[in-house]
Order: sequence, then C-alpha cells, then structure tokens
Amino acid sequence: MQSQIRFPHQNFPEHKLLVELTPGIYWVRFNLSSVVSHVNAYILRDGNGITIIDTGISSIDCKQIWEKIFIDEFKGVKVNRLIITHHHPDHLGLLGWFHERFQAEIWSSRVAWLTARMLTLDVHETTSLDVLSFWYGAGMPGSLLSKKKEGKTF
Repeated sequence: MQSQIRFPHQNFPEHKLLVELTPGIYWVRFNLSSVVSHVNAYILRDGNGITIIDTGISSIDCKQIWEKIFIDEFKGVKVNRLIITHHHPDHLGLLGWFHERFQAEIWSSRVAWLTARMLTLDVHETTSLDVLSFWYGAGMPGSLLSKKKEGKTF
C-alpha cells in the first residue's frame, strides 16, 4: 500500500501572494533562485497584533514583498513576535531587519539560535579541511568539492 501526502490546498500560492489558510492564519511563499525552489513563511493574528513564523532570505525582493504585505494587509498592525523554525538563512535571513523595524520578540530554540550565530560569525577566507572532509564523506561530487575548496564556506 502506497501512502500519499494530502495537501490542504490543491494550488500553492504564487510568489508574492498572501493566502489566508483559515481565519487569522496566512501563508506567504517566497521563490528562491537556488536548489531549494521556495521558502514558506506564516503570519498568525495574535491578540493585538501578529506573529511571523520565519522571515525569508535577506534580499531586496523578499523585503519588498514584506513591505507590500504590511501596506496592503497589515498596515499599522503590531508585530508581537518572530518565531524562527531553524537556522537556515532562507528562514531567518531578515530577522535583524524585522527586529530593528518592529522591535518584536524573537523566539527560537537555543540550538537554532546558536547555530545561526555560529554560521554568521565564524567566517573563514577558505573552506577548512574538516568541512571539506565532511562534504566528501557526505558524497559531494568531486567537481563541486573542487569549486568549494577555493571559495568561502558561507
């Protein structure tokens, strides 16, 4: 017997479109120009304001989408908190921008927060041998490994 994933919506929201999933819960989908095609963010009505789950990647396009959402849908609404699901830059890339703009509380697991801080602050000019070893062991193709060897890790 083959199991299937059943999605609550047959059509995914277009890039830059806010979809109300159920009263007070909104879905935003940001297209990405990478192996991962998109990232999802959510807005929850929260008493006197809203809570945002994940911010999207730090890009001009992503900021413009959020600006449009705040102008068209949530003008003057207080952002109470930002919930970050995990440390990937497409999920917390605009965290600083949001916090500076709205002074919202940041909620995250300790592991996600510390991993994000480490990846942001632990900068090297070239990729370290232990990272290259890890990538090799994980099956990274040799051609890509050679390119990564010459560039910065992040």
